[in-house]
Amino acid sequence: MSQRGVIGYVTQSYSPILAEAVSDTPVPIGSYVYAEFDVRDRVSGSLITRRVIGVVTNAGYQPAMPLSTLALLREDTDPSKIKTPKYSPMNIYVIADVSEKEASPPLYPIPPNTPIYLVLSIQPSPLEKVYKRPDLFNGLLRIGSLARLESIDVAIDVNKLHKHLLITGATGSGKSNAVAVIADRLSMLGAPVIIFDVHGEYVNLEPEDGRVDKIEVIKAEINPLSINIEALTHMIIRDPQATRQRRIFRKLMRSLVKQLRKIAQDKNIDPKLAIEELFQSLLKTQQSKILDLADDYFGTDQIDQVVKMDYTKKLILLIASRINGQVEQSDSRSRGTLEGLEERFLDFVWSYPILNLDAIDPVSKISPGKIIVYDVSTLTDDQKAWLLRLLADNLLENLKNRYKGRHILPTVLVVEEAPLFISAYSSSVAKESLRRFAREGRKFGGVLVIASQRPRTLDPDISSQIQNFLFLKLVQQEDIKSVMSIADNLEESLARTLPSLPTGWGIVMGEWIGRFPALVAVDKHRGKRLGASPDFVNEWRKGLESVEKRDLRPSEFNF
Repeated sequence: MSQRGVIGYVTQSYSPILAEAVSDTPVPIGSYVYAEFDVRDRVSGSLITRRVIGVVTNAGYQPAMPLSTLALLREDTDPSKIKTPKYSPMNIYVIADVSEKEASPPLYPIPPNTPIYLVLSIQPSPLEKVYKRPDLFNGLLRIGSLARLESIDVAIDVNKLHKHLLITGATGSGKSNAVAVIADRLSMLGAPVIIFDVHGEYVNLEPEDGRVDKIEVIKAEINPLSINIEALTHMIIRDPQATRQRRIFRKLMRSLVKQLRKIAQDKNIDPKLAIEELFQSLLKTQQSKILDLADDYFGTDQIDQVVKMDYTKKLILLIASRINGQVEQSDSRSRGTLEGLEERFLDFVWSYPILNLDAIDPVSKISPGKIIVYDVSTLTDDQKAWLLRLLADNLLENLKNRYKGRHILPTVLVVEEAPLFISAYSSSVAKESLRRFAREGRKFGGVLVIASQRPRTLDPDISSQIQNFLFLKLVQQEDIKSVMSIADNLEESLARTLPSLPTGWGIVMGEWIGRFPALVAVDKHRGKRLGASPDFVNEWRKGLESVEKRDLRPSEFNF
């Protein structure tokens, strides 16, 4: 190009925000560019200068003159020595007009033949007018830098998160890293964050500021005396067709809880002591039966060990004894149903040891700047959904109580693997609770952050409540179409960059970034280890080395 710093020229514009240009060599996708041109004011008739910035969303490379394929295929032809003019067509998404003191949406299409420059060659940088710099005092939090421009910080306005946030991208695109960055830096501002950790990716999260005490991992457990009995019943008896078993178990639990509460109230004792009293009474009258059940559930039939069991195990045996009692008293018609219930309860206790009278309620741990990782990774999908429902309902109720005298800080709830719970194509017990949280939470200080790798499946009632977005790499066309529908101001030319984005790059849009979208390289969280793709070769090599070292040791059986 003849002009210094010029990387290309506009060939045509389709609108004030879409233009085509050509260069002599390809310009990388994601490059920020600048153009300056004159337009005639239709009122005054005078020329006015407009300055705009945009981003390259697509680029190609082709010869300027047709080449003969037959000539290239000739044996005596060396293709590397064929000299022919080439050019690179590119698409530009025009982000903003920076002609005035403040940036504004572009109003005029860029005229043909207008030169295009890399934005870094323009000083002072016009990007300062478009994107806000980090400013913690005013709630402007850095999440990364502009793509290919590490010197330009990108900050989000934390106060706009009441409109919730969607983070979406294909597997390996950097979703969990983005969650870690946002959660950790929000906590630095004093925000309480609860991460509903579906895969156990955040249990070893190390905060960037070194304050390891601000992260508390809570194992998914439930208190059978305080949990909603309906939820407990469905978690134990997961078969949708087992309605009779659920009805029996529900009635049994209500009767037992009522009896324990009455003992505790009449004798003014702790509920745990009420369990002890009822258990000791049963042990005196049905010792043989209790020992058999203890052997089935906990692998011991020794009376001294059973007596020393904790209160949770004794409660489990009380529940098991009542189920077993109904089996023994049943007739032939109902015996199969009751034996099935007994088997399901035993399987639940064996497979999911989550019943605990000392279970911690994540909401009770909310405090300034704390990140609560609620680890539900060992549970089935439907059990996770029930716990998410209880968590969302409990958090929303507590947030509402802020205005009724009980103090709880505005809280961020992060839901990973959202399609498990809010799919438009399948039912989930958590869906209605998350709908309500999204709809009502913004009024009471509840922020919902949803991470999903399949945006096309998201429930439209929930996605319509979200107005902040981070779109990472997406490959499937249906997913790209869905994010364009969810964020209706995401232009197709900008959306076309999604399949080619490197890991960790994303399009940031919505009120939290301001009026103009940004192509951002999200910061790498230094304390986020799990979730990244494993290095197979390195791990296999280490495995082989450990085997070889073991094989070289003297045999322990060398007589």
